Order: sequence, then C-alpha cells, then structure tokens
Amino acid sequence: MSAAESEARAPRRSNAERTATARRKVIDAAIGCLYEHGYTATTTAMIAQSAGISRGALLHHFPTKVDLVLALVEHVIARQRTFYIEALRAYPKGRERFIAITELTWQAWSEPSGVAITEIMVAARSDHLLGDRLPDLFEMMEASQLAEMRKLGHLAGIGDERAVERFSQMSAATIRGLAIERMFKRDRRSVDSSMALLRELKVIYTDLLLAQDA
Repeated sequence: MSAAESEARAPRRSNAERTATARRKVIDAAIGCLYEHGYTATTTAMIAQSAGISRGALLHHFPTKVDLVLALVEHVIARQRTFYIEALRAYPKGRERFIAITELTWQAWSEPSGVAITEIMVAARSDHLLGDRLPDLFEMMEASQLAEMRKLGHLAGIGDERAVERFSQMSAATIRGLAIERMFKRDRRSVDSSMALLRELKVIYTDLLLAQDA
C-alpha cells in the first residue's frame, strides 16, 4: 500500500482535533522558549518560529501573549495533576504516599514546564496585563493542590489539616526556588543537598504529626 493510499484510508480528524493539536504544539513551543530564554525575552514571533507555524496562525489560536501564557498554565497544571495521580500509585496508601508527594513535586517543578510556570509567576509582578489575570488562576490551582494534600494527609492518618497546609505551602515555595536556582548553578550539589534536607524534614514532620494523633 502506498503512502498516498494509507493517508487516504486514515480517518480524518475533526476541526476540534486539529485545533487541539495545533494549540498543544504552540504551548509546547512556548514552554521551551520560556525555559531557555525567560518570560521577557520570549515573544510570540519566537514561539511561532519554534512551533513551525506563522505568527498569524499562532495569533489565530492565542490573540495575545497573555492568552497563550494562561492557556499554558492551565495545560501544565492539568498535566502535573495527571503525573501525580499516576506516579503515586507506585507507593503504598497512607504515610508513604504523603511523604512521596514532595519528591514528585520536585520532579514536576524542575522540568522545563515547571520552570516555565515559575518564570510566568515572577513576570506577573511587572506585566500588568498578566498580573491582572494570573492570580485567580493560581488561587484555583493552590486551592486544588491544598485539597489534595489534605486528602493525602487524612489517608495517612493526620488530623491536623492546618499543619498539612502550612508544610505543603512551604515545600512548594522552596521547590520552586530551588528549581530556578538549579538552572543557574554549574555545581548543583548545593541544590541537591537542600532538596535532600527538605525530604528529611518531610519525614520528620510527618511522623511528628502522626505521633500527635496516636
């Protein structure tokens, strides 16, 4: 069967499928550009070139840079959530899963997509258009993450939800900072050492909370 015949027999994708594919292609290109160049240096023209499409085609899907960035954040949040759900299955329910989420969060936020999100968060301070729209999205993200952490804590036998929230917020902020620092250090041993300490603290804090509820 020739390539032309195979293509002819292949099911045609709907307009919605083609649109979704094009948007994901642009978002993936944007993640790469943000990771390599940072928010300020990343332009829609640069992203279009990286995605292999015209700038006009990009603007058809995302009229402004902020529109693209917000879609990127939503995409990465959804992808991270899927990653956590699947990765946690490798750990026994309870204490082990509650402890493991810190390591999994480090894996997610030290990837290019996680660093791209951190770049966007920092940029929102000086980009007023972004700053006007991003906080609501991040508040929704944080609320969802804290709800998941409370659930993991409850399944581990921890009753102090406020303590779970405080440690989760501290861990998330530490991990984002270490992910950025890791980008600029030739010798990453200090970053790895700091992350190892955070893992140790999670174990100690978890057992302390469990002891309080015993």
